[in-house]
Amino acid sequence: MEFKMTTIWQQAARTRAAAIACGALKPIATESLEICEHGIPFVIRVLSSLRDKSQALERLHQAADRHHNPFLTPEPELLVSEVPPAHRCILNKFCVIDRHLLLVTRDFEPQSRVLNRQDFAALATCMRQGPALAFFNGGPDAGASQPHKHLQMLPLDKTAAPPFGPLLDDAATRGLGQVPQLPFRHRLVALPQKLLQDTTAAAEWLNGRYRSALDALGIEVSAGSDVRQAYNLLLTARWMLLVPRLGEKSGEVSVNALGFVGWLLVKRRKQAECLQAQGLMDTLIAVSGSGANRNG
Repeated sequence: MEFKMTTIWQQAARTRAAAIACGALKPIATESLEICEHGIPFVIRVLSSLRDKSQALERLHQAADRHHNPFLTPEPELLVSEVPPAHRCILNKFCVIDRHLLLVTRDFEPQSRVLNRQDFAALATCMRQGPALAFFNGGPDAGASQPHKHLQMLPLDKTAAPPFGPLLDDAATRGLGQVPQLPFRHRLVALPQKLLQDTTAAAEWLNGRYRSALDALGIEVSAGSDVRQAYNLLLTARWMLLVPRLGEKSGEVSVNALGFVGWLLVKRRKQAECLQAQGLMDTLIAVSGSGANRNG
């Protein structure tokens, strides 16, 4: 399937409809709890039925099977598009958000490997087709469930905007390296306008700023190009956010990259209540560390 630059999200919608019809795609339904903590908005998604809990467990069992790699030979029904020269775009089989896309390397690369210009070029190629949030879980302690290198993308619109989006947009507009209202460790980089329109220039610029942000956070890259500490990366057309990780879980709740834009996922309502009791922002600090919030 050839990559059509103008139809990535339309193709995702068509592929999704066909994959649901044949049973290849297994969306996980949730109910959303909107919570405001000290003026900061969060959304906690709770699995909404026993069926969805069962599918979530199936997802975990597949992730735990290190001999099964769903990205090396993806199900044809889930393939959205090839993304030359080195990636392919597939639907997330167990998705919580509609048109959740995975951008995977065609050949195996470990998820611990540092991102490179080809990865950022593939992101730019896809993200210039419409508003999107891309993210990367750099290692198991960052929420990665598969060892094959893969980035992820979600379409952005008014009904699917991340809770922290306005805070991040404002800080990027002001040229801040940290968001004053977000006390967990992080590094924010503002993107020039229309950067993603030029794939080659975007790949070079993003790769350079990404490596600089890793350095600023004290995250080392080995001689073999493996990143020595888990981290999360999030990217929109306006900003790039990096967050170092101390661990995957706070209590029983796993936190991946989306936690750092205000989206958390739990299996049971009781877990949501426990998160609220301990503090949602404190949960993020627990898995990433406390930041100094200097405008660096």
